[in-house]
Amino acid sequence: MLEQWILPVFNRANHHTTCGQCFIVGSYLITAAHVIYKDDEYVDAYVVIENNPIYLHREQALLYELSHTIDENYHDYAVFALPEVSNSPLHLKSITDNRDCLTCFYQRYVKSGNGSIWNVPNLELMSSRTHFHTQYSDYLFDCEVNPMLIKGDSGCPIVDKENNVVGMLVAGDDKSICAFQSAAYIKKILDQCLANSL
Repeated sequence: MLEQWILPVFNRANHHTTCGQCFIVGSYLITAAHVIYKDDEYVDAYVVIENNPIYLHREQALLYELSHTIDENYHDYAVFALPEVSNSPLHLKSITDNRDCLTCFYQRYVKSGNGSIWNVPNLELMSSRTHFHTQYSDYLFDCEVNPMLIKGDSGCPIVDKENNVVGMLVAGDDKSICAFQSAAYIKKILDQCLANSL
């Protein structure tokens, strides 16, 4: 059921491979900013919703922030309005209420019947169990993740058992500890943005 709300982000310039993940909350698509703009270069990023590509260009983002250094004040998020999409079961919530039973969801290519991998559109929603580790600030926390997340999983949500997104993957280092942008912080910034637009 979550497959339609947790989506891979593809890179058109790199043979349509996945360059990250995103998720939909209400009528907003949320991903890590570095998924669509990395090393001062645009990534030709898009998602597919109902068989239609939707391009994720920085200029079209409702909210976008990407810090240059990773520290306790690190910001790495991009939010896009999707007015034609609604009814997502996912919600943004603070991790302080939900430190148990957390799961990280992401889509990965899987082997097809002919044994090929990575170049076929066989995607499967996968999950990793997570254990809360350290709260660095209102913006950032980290968790131990098993199995390990890999390059291309950035932007995937960490979700509690009630479908509350409590964070989004923004950094990792080939070990089991990964950093997550706080969903409560993203919600706060999004709420401020919407209030200011009224």
